Amino acid sequence: MQYARERIQLDAFWNAICDEVLANYVRKYGVLYSAFALEIRNDVAQAMNVNLSGIKYYDYYFGNRIMEIPELKRLVEDSYSNLKDAKYSCKLCSSTTLLLEAHPAAIKANLPPRFCTDCYFLTRPYHAQWDMELRSRFLDFFANLDKGRKCDICKHKYRLNRIGIAVQNIYLPIVHANLYASICPECLCTCQVGDRELDASEQLQRLFNLYLYTNRIPPQDYGSLLYLYNSKEQIVSLVQQFQVLWPAEYFRMHFGSYFAALIKSGILPKGTRRMRLGTMVLADDGHVCFSLVEKDIDDLLFRNGIWHHKEVPYPESDYRADWQIEIKGSIYFLEYFGLMSNPDYARKAKSKLDVAAKHNIRLIALYPDTNWYKKLADFIKNLGGTIDTG
Repeated sequence: MQYARERIQLDAFWNAICDEVLANYVRKYGVLYSAFALEIRNDVAQAMNVNLSGIKYYDYYFGNRIMEIPELKRLVEDSYSNLKDAKYSCKLCSSTTLLLEAHPAAIKANLPPRFCTDCYFLTRPYHAQWDMELRSRFLDFFANLDKGRKCDICKHKYRLNRIGIAVQNIYLPIVHANLYASICPECLCTCQVGDRELDASEQLQRLFNLYLYTNRIPPQDYGSLLYLYNSKEQIVSLVQQFQVLWPAEYFRMHFGSYFAALIKSGILPKGTRRMRLGTMVLADDGHVCFSLVEKDIDDLLFRNGIWHHKEVPYPESDYRADWQIEIKGSIYFLEYFGLMSNPDYARKAKSKLDVAAKHNIRLIALYPDTNWYKKLADFIKNLGGTIDTG
């Protein structure tokens, strides 16, 4: 039922340009085009300047469209005939796998793939520096899984198994911790809990100490910092710091946001953090803003007692509005489109406007080449709200 609705949506704009985008992938990858379905979707969205973020079954649509175009159907069928028995050897475990059974992520990373599906995900953090030393370390790790280990932290004995680590490594860097040290799953799990008994000031100090130790602004996923180190002593020391540190969620509960905790700890003493686009900064009410102008707007809303909520999702979309505000009982989305000179940003802004129009969302759009303050103030006053113009 949902696919039927989505097909109607796609058919409404699909044309020869979209067919050519699809054809380029089929000509290059043949039957393996399906591994690049997300890239095809994004290229079509860009070519047609449409928002496809809410479409889930686009891969089905591409497959059906290929069958409707004789040239593409022939290319896929010929490719299948040529590749149906093709195999490749895993660079880690040396197993052979049918190419057509390889995981799409492994195909996208390299063609032919370098790793079988299981080894691809276990070795993913090391693909850029993969060499014989790493392969030897992995092989030794797997060869000794059933022999038991003694944890370098709690000193208890423990065992790992191939199936268990495949699941656990998604959430915890258990493989890395045991490639270079011996850390049991229980000790790694305590890194996600932390010591919740200490007061907030002590926890802020420990967060700052983590920053000094790693010379990195700590991400909310502390475990990813383990990949910075490949010595037993450093890994053990880092895990021990995690075990007595609040998880990021607890910092958010205490300070309103993890970003606010970074500021209060002294890691970001100026209260800002440069991003790829814009500057992350904290508004007066604790909201995290992604530019200095966003902070000014948020502070204006806060100062005038206008209810507002940050980063509200658009319906049937991956997009989020800068704010949702309420004026005299009416709900509006509020956007500050500050980087319209950036083509990708401009396309995203237009897609947001299209989604808002489709769902009858009342959207206030502010731009840097206008007097956004006057526009917003006039809008609020015209709706019967009050605003400090001083």
